[in-house]
Formats: sequence, C-alpha cells, structure tokens
Amino acid sequence: MQFAYGHREVLLNYSKIDLSSLLIGVLQHGVGPTFTLYSEWPTPRYRGLGRSNLWVYSKKAVIDLASEGVKNVSAIGSPWLYSKVLHGYSARKSSQKMKFLVFPRHYSFSYLSKITPLDILEKIHYWKSIAGSEQLEICLYWSEFLDPVWQQVAREEGVSLVCAGITQTTPVWSLADSRIDFYVNLRNIIDSATHCIFESFTSAIFYACDLKKNVGIFQNSSSVEEVNRSSAFQQEDQWLFKNVPKIFNSCESSSDLDAITFELLGYDELLSPEILSNILKYQSGVIPK
Repeated sequence: MQFAYGHREVLLNYSKIDLSSLLIGVLQHGVGPTFTLYSEWPTPRYRGLGRSNLWVYSKKAVIDLASEGVKNVSAIGSPWLYSKVLHGYSARKSSQKMKFLVFPRHYSFSYLSKITPLDILEKIHYWKSIAGSEQLEICLYWSEFLDPVWQQVAREEGVSLVCAGITQTTPVWSLADSRIDFYVNLRNIIDSATHCIFESFTSAIFYACDLKKNVGIFQNSSSVEEVNRSSAFQQEDQWLFKNVPKIFNSCESSSDLDAITFELLGYDELLSPEILSNILKYQSGVIPK
C-alpha cells in the first residue's frame, strides 16, 4: 500500500532518497482515528526476524497502537503534508465564487458497484437542494468515474464530474501521473470549491478542512440505510457524531474539526528531509526506474 496515491514517491522525493528504493515496512493508508488503521497492523515479519516498521501520521496513533502491543511504530506526519511542501502549495484567494463539491461514498476498488440511474438521480437532486443555485461538482472514485451510468445521469443533470486519479497501477511502481500526482490533483479540485459535501467518513474530510473549506456531512435516506447495514460505517459515524457533531447537516467551518485535522494529519510530526530519511527503512535498487 506504500504505492497508493503516490505515498512512496512523495516521501522518497521529500527525503531525497532514490526512487529505486522500496520501503521496508507499512505506511498508514488513510487519515483517521486509530480504529480505522486496522489493516495496517500487525506488520509482516522482515526476513524471519521481528515485525517490520509501521509509519503512522500522528503521535496519538503511536500511543494508541503501543497500548495494543504494536511495536516498531513511528509518527512521521502524512504524505499529504509533505506533498504540500514539495509543491510549494499556497491557498487560493478567498474571493472565489461559491461552489459546492460533493464526495460521494465510494463502493468499490477494482469493480463497479450496481447503481441505477434512479439511485444517482436521487443523490444529485439531494445535493442540488443543498447547493441551491450555486455551482455543483462531484468528485468520484475512479471506478465510479468510469461508470457510464454516472456519466450519463450527470450530463443529463448538467453536473460536472471530476476524478483525482487512481490508487494503484500495474505494475504498482509505474510512475503514471494518475497515481503519483493524486494529491496535487485532489488539492486543485478541492481548492476550486468553497464548500465540500460528504456522504460518509473519508480522508478527504480532513484534506478539505486543511485547505480551509467549509465541510459538511449530509446523508439522505439511502445513505442512512447504507450506514445501518455496516458495523464499520456505524463506528465511523459514531466517532464523527461524538467529535464533530456540528458538521452534520451543516456546511460551515468548525474549530473542533480544525483541531482534529491538525492532529490526524500529523502537523506536529513533520520532519526535516534528513531526519525522515533516517527514520524510513528502505532497500535501494529494488524498483525499476
């Protein structure tokens, strides 16, 4: 998963480590509280010895995981933040026209979910009721973006669809722009909006907050049914209700969300290139250039 969204390339370029290098360990995949990191640990054993390294974004995640008995875990800050540094990101002026950007829940990774034109139409009409007369744009996961049903309904409704890129390529180390520029593309998409609407828990909530956008979670009846069918979705929603209740059904800035975003993205854990290169464990000459 170190290749997902160009994470490996961001960290190696920032640390000035050769791109032929493979990280010997597991990198946190997405942004969220510790219970969302279940797929990151236990890490594989390295050459039959101890567990390989686990690199997470925040110090709190290190403390929480240590209490679970996880070893060799270090906080290094998020690739999202390092990508901003690498590309010299600066926020757009706040005088831009109002625009609502929607992030629907994504249902699949390498296959298309079954969704009817009526399902999509219901969602778009709901989002239009939130945006009012303002511009509406929908940012889809790549598999939904390629779905002709989504494309057709969006065209008929006069709504534009965008996509930041893909998670992985074949081979995974391919330096395709659609993967390694994912965060650059996502920043540009989010920066074009003033308000970001979400159906569910996702890393993009914290990315939008980091870019100083008004963030809100809006769930119509079908979205609520989806949450009720999944214990994982319910746990995520419960966490959001407990920690940032004001962002439900309201698309405004939130000081609570600001503080959580600062922590989860690992602002306090950002390292210099020299220190990060010493913390990361890697083997050079593995990946073809």
